[in-house]
Amino acid sequence: MGWRAFALVESLLVIAILGVLVELLLPAVYAASQRCARHVLQQ
Repeated sequence: MGWRAFALVESLLVIAILGVLVELLLPAVYAASQRCARHVLQQ
């Protein structure tokens, strides 16, 4: 039971860290795509 609980906590921790990373990276990716779209439209 102990190992299973540890694996569950570890999995939740990894999911939480990935969520934070996605939340931080999403605005940057969105801004870059907007810049690309603007650049394409100007040509």
